Order: sequence, then structure tokens, then C-alpha cells
Amino acid sequence: MATLYELDDVLHPQVITELYREETGKLFSHPLLDYYGQQAKSYTGDRFEFAYREAMKQPAPASLRGQPARILQPTGLSPRQVYMLHAFNEVSLSLDALQMIRRPNDLTTQEKGREEIVRQMEDFGARHHVFRAVCLAKTLADGVIHFGPDGQVLESSTGATYSVDFGVPGSHKSQLNPGSGNIIDIAWDDPDARILDHLDAIRIQAEEENAEEPRHLWLHHSAKRWLRQNLQVQEYVSGASEAVDRVLRGTIVEDFNGWTWHFFSGTYRSVTGALVPYIPRTKVVITPDIGPWLRAVNGSELLTGFEGIRSSVDGALQDVTEVFGDFAYVKLLDNPTKLVLRMGTNFVYAFANPNAVWMPTVDF
Repeated sequence: MATLYELDDVLHPQVITELYREETGKLFSHPLLDYYGQQAKSYTGDRFEFAYREAMKQPAPASLRGQPARILQPTGLSPRQVYMLHAFNEVSLSLDALQMIRRPNDLTTQEKGREEIVRQMEDFGARHHVFRAVCLAKTLADGVIHFGPDGQVLESSTGATYSVDFGVPGSHKSQLNPGSGNIIDIAWDDPDARILDHLDAIRIQAEEENAEEPRHLWLHHSAKRWLRQNLQVQEYVSGASEAVDRVLRGTIVEDFNGWTWHFFSGTYRSVTGALVPYIPRTKVVITPDIGPWLRAVNGSELLTGFEGIRSSVDGALQDVTEVFGDFAYVKLLDNPTKLVLRMGTNFVYAFANPNAVWMPTVDF
């Protein structure tokens, strides 16, 4: 009689990892991950090393006909490195799940065992997806992630055991002062704020810094209130607040004053238990189109489903599976006998060009 799958299948990390990605991917979708993670690459190792090449703006020198070729200096690269963000946790599955999976001739019972594993995987795996989304949001909105003693993502450096700084300059934060004064010189909740002028100034400053052209704005949905009442925005659309509302209808508005506007109000639960928006209500995240300025990377994990003694190193290595990004596997343990579901992730979203990102505080 055909079986749903054998116990050995459940214990194989490749099988359970594929199941994990399939099942949890159905339940968790996040606009930041969907957009900035769409070109994620796989990378072996804990330390990700990469290089960035600035856009060439210098013209080649002219020569008179008959002169020897001029000697030019080779162009250089800006090397950078960053360590992977890592999460690894486990939860014990019920003994009933093990008993059901062990019945190779009872498909109905095996399906119940599978459902229990999938249920735990969905709940447990969702936390790892939230972890990834929170880290990306902190990277884009703050340029730094702070971690507490138990691995919690913190809202500030207070109580942090360690922090990961992605090198965004101070002039790209707060009210954006490149040295000649604040670009955001009046809060956006003021109807007199020249919001569109501020955005023009950011684009001009990006060009002066030889950075990629910023084109995307990420805001909390509450920012629409400011835009409806903003006099410059009303003038731009030739109408009152109702006309602005029609233009800004939806969660993504393309080509409004040459920008793509993303509105997102999703929240996560912080270490204090409070619900915190991924995009802070007081900030705007500003980035270029996806390109070389951002490195989205899934790191590697070496897993084995075997516990015991092998006669050779080669024999042991044959039982090792390398997976990238999210991973999951089940271990059969004794004393007492139980199934343990272990899940984790390895990734990083790093700025090859930190000058390409802007994270101003616009409500102050």
C-alpha cells in the first residue's frame, strides 16, 4: 500500500525545509520583503563581503590626432562587509504526532500527523518571517538594528547588547542636513510645508552625492492626512483635499510628482508587548529602484538528519545538507522520545551605497 511519506522523510532537512517554505509562504506576505527581497542571492558563509562601484561621471580626456594614448588610472571599488543576521529556535511536537507519522499503512492517520507538524510550522515559522521583516524595516527606517540580551529586536539602543549599523550618514537622517541647513525645514503635518519641494531637494542632493536617483517613498497610511491638507499638494493636483484623496487612493500610487508612493500601516509586537508600525508614523523611507545599491542575501546553514557514528569523514559529510535563507528540520530525540521542530533563518539586507537611502523624520 502506498504511503503518504516515511518517518525518514520527516527527518530529512531538505524535505522539511521545502515544506516549511511552502506552507508558511502561503500565510505571510509583507510588502517590504516582497519589494526589497525580490532579487535575494544565496551566499555561503557568515560574513558577506561585497564591493560597490559608483556611477562614472568623469569624461575621458581628448587627444590630438597622432598623439600616444593617454595613461589613465584604473577605477576602484568600495569594499564592504557585513555579518549575516541569524535566528535559530526550536519547539517540541506532541508525541501523538510521532505516533501518527509512524503508521505507514494508514494514510488518514499519517495526514493528521502531517497536519500537526504543518500547524506548528505555520505558527512557529511566522515568527521568523516577522523577525526578517522587522530587521528589514529597521534597516530602511533607522539604518541600524539594536538587539537585546535574549535576541529581541529593540526600538532604541537602550538595553542593547549589540547593534548592527549599516553606515547610513547622519545627513540622511532626522531633518536631512547636508551642511547647508535642513532640507525638511517644516514638519509635513503643517499645511504650509513644501513637501514636493523637499522631495525635489532630496533628488538634487542625491545627484550631488553621486548616488542613485531616489524614486520610492514608504509612508504610514496616516501620512495621507497631511497630504490631503497640504496646500502645495492641492495646488499640484488642481483641487481640494478630495482631489488629493482621489489621486492617492490605494496602497501604491505610481508616478505622483515622479515618485512611487507606498502606504503601509502593518504592525508587529515589540519586546514590550506594544504594537509598533513597521513604517514609523513620523518618518518617510526613501530609496531608489532596486539595484546595486542594495544587497539582499540569504545566508547558508549546514544541516544533518543523522546522529551517531560514521566510519569516515566522507560518510559523515554525505549526510550534511546546505540550505539558504529560511530552514527547518525535525529531530527525533530520546529520554524521553519526542519530535523537536527546529527552524531558523540566515539573511541580511545591506547597503552597498548607504548614500542611496534617506530616512527623514518629517513629523516633529
